[in-house]
Amino acid sequence: MTSTIKRSNFLILWASFSLVPELTTMMNMSNKKYLDLFTKQEQIEAEKRD
Repeated sequence: MTSTIKRSNFLILWASFSLVPELTTMMNMSNKKYLDLFTKQEQIEAEKRD
């Protein structure tokens, strides 16, 4: 019984570890999109001021 529990725990750990890089890249991509939008907005505001 304990061996199956250990195996399932290991699988859960392995799945979460294998998903971590994908999640971080997704977050980085979305962050970059937001940053790009923000910088574009700043540029537009700066152009309006000039």
